[in-house]
Amino acid sequence: MVGLVVVSSFNYVLLVISAMVGNARNMAVRKCYGASASDVFGIVAAESAVHVCMAALAAVGLLLGFRPLVEAVADAPFAELFGWRTAVVMMLVVMVVWAVCSLIPGVMLSRVGLHYAFSRYSEGKHRWKGVLLWAQMAVASFCIVFAVVSALQYRTMSDMSLGYDYDNVAYVSLVDYGVGSSCVPEVSEALDSLPCVDSSCGVFDMFIWGVSGNNVFRSGHSDVFFNVADLYFVGNRFRDVFRLRLVEGRWFSDPPLLFDGSHSPGSDTYTGQSREVVVTRRFVQKMREMGWTEPCVGLQIDVSGHGGPFEVVGVIDDIRTPLATYGDNRPCILFNADPRMYNNVLLVRFRELTPDAIAQATDVIRRSTGNDALVLTVCADIVYGLYNDHRNFRNTFAAASVLIILLTVAALVGYVRNEVSRRSVEIAVRRISGATTGLIVRLLLAHLLVLAVPAVAVGCVAAAVASDQWLALFVYRAHLSPLVFVGCAAAVILLVAVVAAVCIRQASFSNPASGLRN
Repeated sequence: MVGLVVVSSFNYVLLVISAMVGNARNMAVRKCYGASASDVFGIVAAESAVHVCMAALAAVGLLLGFRPLVEAVADAPFAELFGWRTAVVMMLVVMVVWAVCSLIPGVMLSRVGLHYAFSRYSEGKHRWKGVLLWAQMAVASFCIVFAVVSALQYRTMSDMSLGYDYDNVAYVSLVDYGVGSSCVPEVSEALDSLPCVDSSCGVFDMFIWGVSGNNVFRSGHSDVFFNVADLYFVGNRFRDVFRLRLVEGRWFSDPPLLFDGSHSPGSDTYTGQSREVVVTRRFVQKMREMGWTEPCVGLQIDVSGHGGPFEVVGVIDDIRTPLATYGDNRPCILFNADPRMYNNVLLVRFRELTPDAIAQATDVIRRSTGNDALVLTVCADIVYGLYNDHRNFRNTFAAASVLIILLTVAALVGYVRNEVSRRSVEIAVRRISGATTGLIVRLLLAHLLVLAVPAVAVGCVAAAVASDQWLALFVYRAHLSPLVFVGCAAAVILLVAVVAAVCIRQASFSNPASGLRN
């Protein structure tokens, strides 16, 4: 957003300066009638104030017109977005923009001499105009590259497999409605009688939101292997609900193999838990990294918070939990327990997720539990919601980049028009000497590209550095080929060249006599 404000301010200054020929004579005539330098500055400041106020009103109109989109991007009600603090910040930004847009043109025009009222205005070669355009193109290049990177990162995250199939799955948190775990076997049996239900089971918690961790030890040893993402207790049909792929070994025994009464895994552990655990492929990889060469299936381990010993009976594909909140690539471990215990959440997989199917399942759950307030939540909606912040970030940056491109093009047109006016005599002499339109376009375009290429390069390099630091926040990050930055730089330079060539070509068709006379 700062880049957008900077580009907008520089754009206004360049457009005002491009009209300096007419404004210089106007101000010189006013000085002949007694206007002082402060009066001239006041006129410029008043004119820019009118423009800034018109722009502010247009911005308010756009916000009101796109109110639903603004609320979606900000993820907040419209009324809460514009409190007194927001109003103060907006006013400060408007004042800064007005000051910048008044200061530079005002100082220049206040120094206009009286002789400009009676002679032709000949504009000098002011390098600082090129500096303003250079800064705009650098900022525009930075924003375009970063917008592309954010889009690639969002696509990487949203397209990446989570290791489980959440389509057609819904859940209800029983503990939130005060329903006990012991009713889950009866509820699952009632749900299985519905033609629309494929499978159901109870789980300790919804791992989609993220999971806590515990340490893994080799049974009988105190050395920690590593930390794991603990999914705690899952039902025997958890694998069927989420379509988990078994890589090695087997799934939990049915019924669960519970610790016998003579064995106490520890006072800080859960009663009624199974002696078996299932781990993900990442668990095996971590074991290999630590030098473990024996098979993981059959390994006896202890787990902090659970006790032990537990036997690893199976290996499944990696489960990424949760992907959107920067990622968690720890190995996952799953426990099993008495089917009437630790069922805080009920999962339901439908053959086809339709409103009628959800209504039937909800009715069965309510009747089986005696709670008419229970509501099923679709897992796909939750997973989609995990990406809201990143999706809004991508959309916001893309919209800002489009605006910056438009503003930079407008500034480029003003700069080219200014340069053509300054070099009108040169263009006229070359035309009279037989130079073709193509030659004139190439000569002036080469001068502009000398300015544009370094600006674009600096902007792309800065965006590459910023993108690398931003992507470091993610465990699963997009692969950025150098071609991404080269392609963005080439696209910006091509846009600059096309816009400038069109403007120069139009100016080259003017009458050479007019150029010599001016």
